[in-house]
Amino acid sequence: MARSSFSLFRLFSPVFLCLIIAPLGCGGGKVETFSEPNILLIVVDTLRADHLETYGYSRKTMPIARQLANEGVQFDNAFSQAPWTGSSMTSLFTSVYPSTHGFLYNTLGGTTSNFVNQNLVTLAEALGEGGYHRVGHVTNLYVSRKMGFAQGFDKFLEHEHLADADAVTSAAINDLNGWAKKSESPLFMYVHYMEPHCPYSPPADYKKTFESESQPLPPTYKIPRHIDIGSRDLADYRNSYDEEILFANDQISRLLDELKKLSLEENTLVILTSDHGEELFERGNFGHGRTFHDEVLHIPLILRFPAKIPANKKIDTIVELVDVMPTVLDLADLQAPEQMQGSSLKPLLQAAPKMPESPEDRVAYSELFIKGPPRIMIRSRTMKAVCVTEGEPHLTSYFDLTKDPTESNNLVSTLDPSESEALVKQLVQWRVARTKQGAPYQTGETKSLTEQELQRLKDLGYIDDEE
Repeated sequence: MARSSFSLFRLFSPVFLCLIIAPLGCGGGKVETFSEPNILLIVVDTLRADHLETYGYSRKTMPIARQLANEGVQFDNAFSQAPWTGSSMTSLFTSVYPSTHGFLYNTLGGTTSNFVNQNLVTLAEALGEGGYHRVGHVTNLYVSRKMGFAQGFDKFLEHEHLADADAVTSAAINDLNGWAKKSESPLFMYVHYMEPHCPYSPPADYKKTFESESQPLPPTYKIPRHIDIGSRDLADYRNSYDEEILFANDQISRLLDELKKLSLEENTLVILTSDHGEELFERGNFGHGRTFHDEVLHIPLILRFPAKIPANKKIDTIVELVDVMPTVLDLADLQAPEQMQGSSLKPLLQAAPKMPESPEDRVAYSELFIKGPPRIMIRSRTMKAVCVTEGEPHLTSYFDLTKDPTESNNLVSTLDPSESEALVKQLVQWRVARTKQGAPYQTGETKSLTEQELQRLKDLGYIDDEE
């Protein structure tokens, strides 16, 4: 099958035409700083924004996120395009929505899985066309070589199942230093940490860092097997989740410290984000991949790039994971492939800290094809609606976020029929349009999963034991 093609070219400013030579932090050599920025994409799996102090959390779970926000830009309302890894990360790496890219299912009949279609141009491929050296470090099967995520990488290291963040960081630091000794081209490095994904098992040194009042789970509640840590106290689960975030924090700090030692901070774009969040028994739900609540979809998105991005700036405009790829290519002065459905956030980075409210304010879309019928969510600043698009399309939930930010009161039954019908029509039309755009990418191909791979997905809660 023929691959999509596109032309990429650099738009050099005269100010960047000379090479800046910076001292190497180890070994006595030198690292060239190129006109293009180095790019470090850090994805912390299953990290919900409201469990970081820089997003208002009471616990200091990730000080490095606050530091990056102080030195860069924090997006307060960033949302994922799907509440599970495979679909959301495909949207991040291709800048298209799930209905277009077609990575819709974790398993089909429990034995096969979708994957990234090779006709899609990935972020790594686009940066490769721009002359970048590209390195990836992953631990999640859904962002593995088998699932198509190695497309465009020069080196793509898949760490062992549920590898600790310290092992991933050590390998990434080794690659960073290896590149620095040669530095023949700018670097794109993608590091994907599994913490704080279940099982919530922080290293011994981190256990009991956080303590809170006991919150016994209801006696009749059946704890999902993949989440069960041997306790029936909700406080233990939330504490362990936060302790895993703290562990990830310390490893990210190690990686960024190495960047500083190499004198690469000024000309490196650092992006900190997540693929999705996690429900911790809000409304009786544990985990992710089933609902569209903010605990699962509201993710951190922080960018630091001292050479081009202002410091200590917060932006409350709604943005999405599909916006990451166009933003990176824009900041690197590279032309983007036509497939992209997201928008570059560079204009927001250069605008006023607070964007004005308007009827045309941005909204976020998220889609889900697993654990129930196909459904789609739309979220604005003021409301959230979910629509089932299979059979007779209909709304299943509607929340007034101005009065009910915790999504506790489903108002779908109180909506005026004409308002409900208009929303359903809007969402169905949106999905139909994206599906048509995805015709070149949705071949219906799947890949068989081995027994070991199926067990890995069960361990992560993506396959129920009865499937």
